[in-house]
Amino acid sequence: MSAYPSRELIDYSMFHEIVIESIATGIVTINLEGTVLSINKAAEKIFGVKKQDAIGSNYLYGLDKSERPRLKKTIDYVIHTGKTFCGYDITTINCQGNTIYINTYVSLFENLAGKKLGVVMLTEDITQKRKMEEEMR
Repeated sequence: MSAYPSRELIDYSMFHEIVIESIATGIVTINLEGTVLSINKAAEKIFGVKKQDAIGSNYLYGLDKSERPRLKKTIDYVIHTGKTFCGYDITTINCQGNTIYINTYVSLFENLAGKKLGVVMLTEDITQKRKMEEEMR
């Protein structure tokens, strides 16, 4: 017996959604107009937002107003150049006013014909790791 469900028994769309929701890395997809298309549970926790409030809102919604220009510049860079942004050990403030430490990766996503559709942002919360390092010092 296979460890994987048969193709007849699985709805791949549902399967992918379950996997995305289960990942500990925050995942946010944003269209070219800056509207949040999807956000997983980890991203909700990192940015201090609720999915129902984030989806359909501007992607800057999850950050403190003082932090928004930096993310906008990053997203614009990825959209215009097509290059992936890799940001390590970034200190930022979420919309709840909490200082968080994150690693962020922003990549362009396109359709099969190569037309730009938006960006996907992966965010790893390293706040606890940073706090432990600071305590050790």
